[in-house]
Amino acid sequence: MNPPSRQRLWRFSGVYVGLGTALGILTAVILVGRSTTNQLADSVRLQDHAYTMLLHMESASSDMRGMEAAHRGFVAVGDSHFIAEYAIARDSMLSSLEAVHQQTTDETVRGLAQRLQTQIAQRLAYMDRTRELARLGRNEEAQAEIRVGSESRLRSEVYEGFGKIAARERQIIQHRTAAVAQGMRTSRGVNAAGVATSTVLVFLSILLFRSEAARRRRAKALLESSEERLRDFLDSASDLIQSSGPDGRLIYVNRALLEALGYEEQEVIGLPSEMFFAPECVAQGHALFERILGGESVTDIETVYIRNDGRRIHVKGSSNCRFEDGKPVASRTILHDVTQQREVERMKDQFVSIVSHELRTPLTSIRGALGLLSGGLLGDVSDRGKRMLELAVTNTDRLIRLINDILDVERIESGALPMARHRVALAEIMRHVEEMMRPLALKAGINLLITANDVDLNADEDRIVQMLTNLVGNAIKFSPPGTAVHVIAELEADCIHICVRDEGRGIPAHMLETVFARFRQVDGSDIREKGGTGLGLAISKSIVEQHNGTIWVESKTGLGSAFHVRLPVMTDSVAVKLAMSPASNPDGTLIMVCDDDADVRTVLSAILTDRGFRVSVAESGESALKLAADERPSLILLDLLDTDGFAVVDWLRKHNRLRDVPIMVYSAKDVDDEQRERLGLRQELIFTKSRMAPEQLVERVAAVVARNMDKPEDK
Repeated sequence: MNPPSRQRLWRFSGVYVGLGTALGILTAVILVGRSTTNQLADSVRLQDHAYTMLLHMESASSDMRGMEAAHRGFVAVGDSHFIAEYAIARDSMLSSLEAVHQQTTDETVRGLAQRLQTQIAQRLAYMDRTRELARLGRNEEAQAEIRVGSESRLRSEVYEGFGKIAARERQIIQHRTAAVAQGMRTSRGVNAAGVATSTVLVFLSILLFRSEAARRRRAKALLESSEERLRDFLDSASDLIQSSGPDGRLIYVNRALLEALGYEEQEVIGLPSEMFFAPECVAQGHALFERILGGESVTDIETVYIRNDGRRIHVKGSSNCRFEDGKPVASRTILHDVTQQREVERMKDQFVSIVSHELRTPLTSIRGALGLLSGGLLGDVSDRGKRMLELAVTNTDRLIRLINDILDVERIESGALPMARHRVALAEIMRHVEEMMRPLALKAGINLLITANDVDLNADEDRIVQMLTNLVGNAIKFSPPGTAVHVIAELEADCIHICVRDEGRGIPAHMLETVFARFRQVDGSDIREKGGTGLGLAISKSIVEQHNGTIWVESKTGLGSAFHVRLPVMTDSVAVKLAMSPASNPDGTLIMVCDDDADVRTVLSAILTDRGFRVSVAESGESALKLAADERPSLILLDLLDTDGFAVVDWLRKHNRLRDVPIMVYSAKDVDDEQRERLGLRQELIFTKSRMAPEQLVERVAAVVARNMDKPEDK
């Protein structure tokens, strides 16, 4: 072969090699471009899929909150509409979870979804159980379940499960985005090589890049559309949603929160989130934010926000923080406006206060006046008149008990049942119970047998007496004449076991779990035939539990019932017993009665005068102070008169001549521990009108006067 032939061969060889190389480069460019295009398409599809999963999770989480709200609503008020709302939210949530389980292609997400479904099933079982308690009328137990918060760990796990699925979907997006980025880098390298080796490939590369650019623009548009849908979803939520950066400045506030606080978005974005808090809650907000930045998921937020116009709104909710590479990125807070709920609670407390004062005071006067009439202190009464008076006294006492029970139940629900615990002797309590219940037992033809035990309790004596009289009264009420009611107290280790046993008709087995519920009677006709409110056992249960004790019942139909109470005892101590025996007063000791109710003053004056006391009366704090300074009574019987009574006590304590005059409080309202400390009086000197008849109060007055005369140094 000659040289020219060899040159042509090399030339043609070079052409073929060049052509082959060009074709190879073109093929590589096409393949790399197609791979990148497919990856980008896959990324868009996966991103859209992930956002769909996120929407399912947000929907399920919102439905779970709706279920909890409906659940609490039904337990609180018993309205069946809440059951319907609960069912709708539950079905929607289960549908969202099933969609996640069916549509996901990731085994990790599927496993998390399966676990979440199991946790939610447990959560639903808890709610069903609590609602069943409410449906059966066991509202107190149902509400106790909610207040104790025994399901808070499971609830946190459920919301944590939602977060794990969302985090996994974001992780998938991140991995796919990284793969696409690498593919794009490879594509650019191949294109650059193609442009350098062949001008033909430049045109093809331009076409390819234009195609890829169009695809990327479409992908970006899809991503922006997905983000817009997510933002619309958050803005349409009824919950108050906000997000802050690590510096505490707001980066997102949804429409519901803006409307609730009266702001526009541009007025709050970029400003510290503490701008929302009421002044007294700013420190709480700082502490809360530090907990969230520390990685804690806070589910018990309860604070006060201030609207743009200065009005206050109460909010409750939860918050957590999103982290990237171990560093906080943004906090996310979901709140609920509970202002209306707080206002309802305030109105309810106000109503209870009005009932307490406006009903108790006139009833006390009526009861005292009836006692004077029936006792013959205001003249002789015919036999028929006496029977009518006995009927009036009985029904007045019944009405007073009803009001007391209703108010006690209200305080039980609010957790404010007053307890003044101190060292008391069980034997003394049993003696009081026997004195109170013996007449009722004799009238019913029941033999009341009480066996006491000389131990000390750290207890509120009046409440323990109330609990035992409820149990003994029930036993007498439902026992046939000629039978016995046994009250036995036995020491068991560090507890006293009290058993009240009767020989009555018993309680059916299916009612044993509900007898301690409010307004429950074994037989509905009992309310008419036996009387009572159906609240006694519910109140007794609360009293026992607030003394760290337990109460239960054992019964068989036709064989009687036994109510058992266990209370902790005080060991290695001897109770100090104060003798409070009635005493007469032949010397005409002066007692001052200070009360804003004329009827109460009249009744107390009449009873005290009949016992031999001299009485002066005052209708206000101002007149009480003037009378006390002029007459220096041996004892002052004082109604608190709202805030005026405290001023009277403060003035007397500062007056050298009157600072040692004993004071007894006889008020329409219960005196709590804080008020008692302010008065500086022992618990045995404070009485509530509807809980102690005027005749009983005068007996206590006589005892205090007698004790004060025997021990002048003990004022």
